[in-house]
Amino acid sequence: MLVNAGSGMGFGETTQLRTGITARALDLEHGEEGSRLLQESLFVSLVLLPAVYLLSMGVAWRRRAELRAKAGAFGLFGWWFPLVSTLAAAWVVVALVPVLYGVPLRTLGSFQPDLEVALIATAGTGVSLAVFRLGVVYSGPSDTAQSETADTPQTS
Repeated sequence: MLVNAGSGMGFGETTQLRTGITARALDLEHGEEGSRLLQESLFVSLVLLPAVYLLSMGVAWRRRAELRAKAGAFGLFGWWFPLVSTLAAAWVVVALVPVLYGVPLRTLGSFQPDLEVALIATAGTGVSLAVFRLGVVYSGPSDTAQSETADTPQTS
């Protein structure tokens, strides 16, 4: 029997089929597999996360005044930490996860293309969100520029 040995990630898995065939060939008893709910929820999360990141970009744009109003060390942390954390998450998603599978990302994509696309989209949109937020913060008027224009009398 020929089976895609890559199995799936929660959906369309062949693990139960392959272990059942192996058990029958070795004349062993085959027990029930455990729940795949965790794998399924992880995959659904990976698929939905890029959409959540895109919605977060919209929220950042709508609340840009609040985002720009942050000041001091906490403001800098709030602006730059998302970039650091999403870069780390992107590394985990596109570098570490395939290593845990034992293959490079391209090879993983040959057997599970939907997972490869979900991993790349999650990593890319996460970093894009952080960069977008920084762009929103640094492209707008600063507090000092606003206060200076408010203090300057208008001449006609």
